[in-house]
Amino acid sequence: MWRRPISFAWWVAGIALALALALGVASPPHALAAATQDPFATASVGKNLPDEKISAAEAERRAQIAWERGDSNWAVYYYVLAIKHGAPPAPAFAKIGAIEAVRGDAVRAQRAFEMAYAADPKDPAVADELAGFYIRERRIDDAAKLYGEVLATEPTNSRALDGMGEVMLARRAYARAVQYFTAALAGPRADVGMILGHRGFAKLLLHDWVGANEDLRIAVHLDPHSVAWRYLAELQVRQNDPAGAFASLLHSMDAAHAYNEIGRTYLRLKDYSRAAGYFVKAVRASPSWYGEAETNLALAKERAAAAH
Repeated sequence: MWRRPISFAWWVAGIALALALALGVASPPHALAAATQDPFATASVGKNLPDEKISAAEAERRAQIAWERGDSNWAVYYYVLAIKHGAPPAPAFAKIGAIEAVRGDAVRAQRAFEMAYAADPKDPAVADELAGFYIRERRIDDAAKLYGEVLATEPTNSRALDGMGEVMLARRAYARAVQYFTAALAGPRADVGMILGHRGFAKLLLHDWVGANEDLRIAVHLDPHSVAWRYLAELQVRQNDPAGAFASLLHSMDAAHAYNEIGRTYLRLKDYSRAAGYFVKAVRASPSWYGEAETNLALAKERAAAAH
């Protein structure tokens, strides 16, 4: 069952300002105003702060435009302003959480997602955002609890079923993961490409090469920018087709990263000699900056020596 909504007095009066202060984003600091362009000011200077009298809808519109332009500070500011002017707080705080997650601030992202959930714990989309954050932070049990709450009231919720599949992947229960992903595909408004990518990866981990290949090929066809290219590349490496894996990875990364990714797969497979060879290729492809490949190369050599 869903938990009862948390009752805060400031949800009635001053909610947005209080929560914004908790996040530390109630208004852009003077340094931000001086250094950052306000994309909506007639003059291209940040000192022209937003009009406090704009509507919630207008604030949300400006937030979306700012985010699309890469102005994340202003996007957060406008979402907070939208809440202050009466926009539903749950989706707005969920968007702030997504922005902070992309910016790499896990603490602020978690705070925003949890504020969104506190504002409306019955909104499945908000619960999914928080649960997804928990999975990325490896808080698997917390994610499972949230997805379970959604499924208790909406058993066919595709996003929650897909999320539970990811929980099972994290728990190494690959067969159960496939079952959840299959159920998610039958749900309303299912993101078929994404779910097939997840199911294909689960089948790969079950050594179902044929099933994995079928799912992953469809996934990358439906979404050419899908993370499923990585899963397909891992399958190809496991099937002794590193050239095919390299071609697959080039759909989503440059050559240096592709070589490094293949090397990491061989490292997981404990084929340290081949892993080292691909890390060398990665370093040569980007000799001036690719430190990760050099670190991985040292690790492969160390493990190869230990194996003998």
